Amino acid sequence: MFHHDLRWKYFKAAAARVDPRSSRSFLDSLEDNEKDLNITEWEIRDVTLSQGGKRAKIRVRLKYFKMPSTVLQDETIEQVWEQKNDAWVLVEQTGGPIEISMPQADESRANPNGDTADTDAGGVSGEKR
Repeated sequence: MFHHDLRWKYFKAAAARVDPRSSRSFLDSLEDNEKDLNITEWEIRDVTLSQGGKRAKIRVRLKYFKMPSTVLQDETIEQVWEQKNDAWVLVEQTGGPIEISMPQADESRANPNGDTADTDAGGVSGEKR
């Protein structure tokens, strides 16, 4: 659903599937590029599970163009997904038109009860649409 949501510019839904530490900056990047970024096709090429099936490394072939250029980019990107609380979240991505940068472990943003600062872009559960 993440790639489907990116393709059809359902950016809040896509960002909700990104690690909460990075979902806000990812959503901001998507919204900044909303008029220019056009994903035309995506295909999951390979999935490798590890850590007892709780982590997956995925290769995705992505075709897109970014205005004003109309040259179609054909790129293979790598993503790392982790299952957390019955939902899969994107924790790392290499390549692609929008960078997903994971913040370094920064405990200074934690509040006194141990929760991280508000970075949620809409929340997601393990539901399917």
